[in-house]
Amino acid sequence: MLKIKVCGLRDPQNIDDISRLQPDFVGFIFYEASPRFVGLRLNTAQLRNFDARVKKVGVFVNQSIEYIIDKKDVYFLDVVQLHGDEGPEFCRDLSREVPDLPVIKAFGVGPGFDLSELSAYESYCSWFLFDTQSAGFGGSGEAFDWDILKSYQGNNPFFVSGGMGRENIREVLGCLRGCEKFYGVDFNSKVEVRPGLKSISLVQEVMAEVRK
Repeated sequence: MLKIKVCGLRDPQNIDDISRLQPDFVGFIFYEASPRFVGLRLNTAQLRNFDARVKKVGVFVNQSIEYIIDKKDVYFLDVVQLHGDEGPEFCRDLSREVPDLPVIKAFGVGPGFDLSELSAYESYCSWFLFDTQSAGFGGSGEAFDWDILKSYQGNNPFFVSGGMGRENIREVLGCLRGCEKFYGVDFNSKVEVRPGLKSISLVQEVMAEVRK
């Protein structure tokens, strides 16, 4: 069954409400330029006692390994997502510093995107995530051409992100169901009331569609 990730959470009550729906992953954005930046809103006690079936993902953009490890420890993160320009060497160094920490490496898909360049990352990442290329490192609400991923031949399972919601989730699933490494879908701006606050009904709707 495909995995479901709901990203861009920060309100404690909303986090509780979404976690009760039991997506497989929830994401917290530690990138200050994002409108979904967590700031000081996260409750450490809440995250310490989180449902173990729902993995907590910290999303980072071009930040230091020290910063990432600090946030992992403070907020009891289960997974790290690197959503910036981090190269293979950075992923290698992070994996050496924290060998048991799963890493999602995100890539912005746009004109000229070359899937063959991902092989250098494979040994240091558990998953890849494909998002729509944007100046703001995601969160654009725009989709990319999912057909590109039909030619993916890498070893790492991948998530698909970028402008996914109830209006196009069936199309995404229909396009990529046959891809062996298609692992999960990542919902963010298209299931929001406003940046950082998810609509429970919209999340329920897309989750039901994925889990049919």
